[in-house]
Amino acid sequence: MMTSRIRLALVGFLLGFCSLSYEFLLAQMMSILEGHTVFYYSMTIGLFIFALGLGSLMPAAGLNRQAVLQRLIAFEILIAALGGAAPFILAFINVLARENYLPWPDLSFLLGHSLLVMSIGCLSGMELPLLLRVAEAQGDEKIIIKLLALDYLASFLGAVCLPLWLFPSFGLVQTSLLLGTLNLLAALALVHGQLAARFGSFIVMLLILFSLAFRRADSLQAELSRLIMNLDQRGAMLRVKQHPYPMLSAMIFDKEASDAKI
Repeated sequence: MMTSRIRLALVGFLLGFCSLSYEFLLAQMMSILEGHTVFYYSMTIGLFIFALGLGSLMPAAGLNRQAVLQRLIAFEILIAALGGAAPFILAFINVLARENYLPWPDLSFLLGHSLLVMSIGCLSGMELPLLLRVAEAQGDEKIIIKLLALDYLASFLGAVCLPLWLFPSFGLVQTSLLLGTLNLLAALALVHGQLAARFGSFIVMLLILFSLAFRRADSLQAELSRLIMNLDQRGAMLRVKQHPYPMLSAMIFDKEASDAKI
């Protein structure tokens, strides 16, 4: 029972830490891409909290413990994939919009950002109810209140660590990959028994992939820039001068030209 409690507490902490960190990471990415910091921070936080509420409404009462664990592990994998790739997804949508590959560019980019925020927010909102259902299913009611408190504490630590340590030390790309890795570790902590055969190897493979991507974050950024350049024969780098926010565009495509790390 004690080992199970420690496992649930660890998972609850990782979920709370990553959830709020994704929220601020997405807001920071939008403010770098488009400016309008107050607007995008407010919109991102509002949408994320709304999505958390929607996700928490997902019914879990009728599910047995095994089914709840399967859903929770699957959601963690999805969050890791979306969160880890979030900077690349937003940058790619931004270029498509700016090059008029999408109808109503500004609206399309805003909708793309909103969809990504809502997706991660809804999945994050499903996490805690499912985790509480796991604790309830195994008859450990004492830890339920502790899990709620731990989730709030971890969210606070995430809000503090992101601007003071993670973002200054690693930048957006590596921070998103690190948060995705934490979600995968939370999923791995839930894998045992019959679930190991279904999810274990896949999660380990993703962890290896994320660790390789983390070590090659600079190369990934260069590849992303080259991919963006291929969308327009003039080259994306030449568009920096034409971008409505040239300094912000330079922060995205030229890491050395700015103090901001991408």
